Amino acid sequence: MELNVIRPSSIQTAIPIGGSATEDYYQRVVMSTLLKVLADSSASGSHYFIVECIMTIFKTQGLAVVNFLPQVWNVKVFLAVLTHFITRSYQRSSV
Repeated sequence: MELNVIRPSSIQTAIPIGGSATEDYYQRVVMSTLLKVLADSSASGSHYFIVECIMTIFKTQGLAVVNFLPQVWNVKVFLAVLTHFITRSYQRSSV
């Protein structure tokens, strides 16, 4: 079984110019990285987990994620995975 691994070199880790990083900065880095993995078709085995992670961030951060909505909704894979699992969940509950 092959695992898709996110390499540290592909993750932005630099602190922004000015010396200190805000919570918003770290959220942007995490969301950007998750969306890059989601857009990578070779990582399709991880797409469900990426969507689950994004939804968890949305649940825990509340209104702080409003700035990320345009980015997330523009990723077709996010919507496809979300629709697939919502449909599957609905089919299970109606049986």
